[in-house]
Amino acid sequence: MIKADDETDGMQDPLAIYQAQIDAVSRSFWRRDWTQLMTLLALPTQLRTHDARITLHDHDETLAMMQELRDDLERMNVTEYHRIATKADYTDRDAGIIAGSHVTHLMRGGSHARAPYACRQFIRIEDGLWKCYDLDCAVHNRDLAVIGPETAKARRALPASESGADLIYQDWLDRCDAAFWVKDHAKLGAMMAYPHRFRAMDGACHFDTAADLIDAARDFRAHLRRTGVGQFYRVCTGATFVADGTAIEGRHMTHIRTELGYLHAPYPAKITLVLRNGRWLCGQLEAEARNADLVLFDQRHAQIDTADNRPTGG
Repeated sequence: MIKADDETDGMQDPLAIYQAQIDAVSRSFWRRDWTQLMTLLALPTQLRTHDARITLHDHDETLAMMQELRDDLERMNVTEYHRIATKADYTDRDAGIIAGSHVTHLMRGGSHARAPYACRQFIRIEDGLWKCYDLDCAVHNRDLAVIGPETAKARRALPASESGADLIYQDWLDRCDAAFWVKDHAKLGAMMAYPHRFRAMDGACHFDTAADLIDAARDFRAHLRRTGVGQFYRVCTGATFVADGTAIEGRHMTHIRTELGYLHAPYPAKITLVLRNGRWLCGQLEAEARNADLVLFDQRHAQIDTADNRPTGG
């Protein structure tokens, strides 16, 4: 385990700190030392693959996901698990935050059980320890179940409670963000209710069809790519059931990161989810950001609402 106090005698090198932290995590994970492992993870945290993502808020859910992944590696007959740091630097030295990257090796008897894959994550000082959070894995979840099926199933089979609303809302955000990031336009369009209403600080609009919304999402994704964005994710800050449990009003923070910083300061937003035919769909979104700054929508695809006819939903 690497403590913040250990930043002496050469350990101020961020790459050395990062390697020591991921080594400590890897050892605990491989030995199934769950008590030790949980002291090395900062919550809440996101875990993202090419085609899936999940936001973990609490100890029990995080532990269950880690145990499922470890069991899956055993079924794959993986005999060794190694992660080699390739790059690390401080994003905020005073706050004790390091952004790093590494390559993960899953070995089976001297050869690779899966092709090595690159990862990026952050580590920060918390409670006197370096802890990791916000992990991106350059692998498809369908090929290597980093987010296991039982974890996903548990997330969606939720009771109608206040905490259940939070998790349903976050699960919807995670699946929507994953579809947006990998340009799964059909899935993205199918996750919305129409007309879909959108409101920014400097304008409002609505999309009458999935095709219109998909065109706007495609433009926004292209804009993020051109500006060097490597991470786009949203984290729930609260959600409640309304309308006798057939709708959820939720709030979240939107994070748009380049490699070592933010393209735009994280901003709050609100979404109303509606339950239709057993599926949660997004009917309205309100973002505390300016469309002029982020190019969230334009007149080519959206129906622009006048000032007197702006949507009022969250």
